[in-house]
Amino acid sequence: MEVWFIRHTQSQANAGEVTVDPALTALTARGREQAEHIPAAFERPPDLVITSPYLRAQQAAAPFVSRFPDIPRETWPVQEFTYLAYERCRGTTVTERLPMAREYWDRNDPHYVDGEWAESFGGLLERVADMWRKLREQHADKWVVIFSHAQYIRAAMWHELFDGPKVNERGMRCYRSYAAGFPIPNGAIIKCRDNGGFWFSQVLRGHIPAHLRTDGEATL
Repeated sequence: MEVWFIRHTQSQANAGEVTVDPALTALTARGREQAEHIPAAFERPPDLVITSPYLRAQQAAAPFVSRFPDIPRETWPVQEFTYLAYERCRGTTVTERLPMAREYWDRNDPHYVDGEWAESFGGLLERVADMWRKLREQHADKWVVIFSHAQYIRAAMWHELFDGPKVNERGMRCYRSYAAGFPIPNGAIIKCRDNGGFWFSQVLRGHIPAHLRTDGEATL
């Protein structure tokens, strides 16, 4: 099995803009331009493309789908880890949400749910585990491309690398430390293979022209 994770291109939140709904945050003009270059990383079509249900991931995938229109396409729950309550965050910027984010991570409670539409750390890892299980059961001999988000992709990598119980205080601390040292720029690709052992590549963004690149680390 080969899985390529692609982070969505620059979003309104990445650019520091005010956002209302994490599911409906759109790409910026630069993000749309970045997305046009993602197909250049592919010499042939994969067997399946999976997209997050969040708007910015679907917009980032659109040029790829246009180039390879015959590829089967599915939407899976590989959306971003949204752990802050909707009402507290509506109409704010990433910078304004940083104190709330620090409070969440300092709490270090893998079962804590901040409020309506928020997800616990344990809930994130349950989604990740379900994704890997479904891929291995249904697409074990396939090449799958997944348009997703930075925190989710980090969690997917960490899930396969971390040995031991994950949904506890130690696991949450270890994940946070791992994620802090794992930047994934907008539009970047990480290639994974599972062939009796898990392997993944460096973070690749050579397909994005230098003048268009954005780090996209204005995420929580």
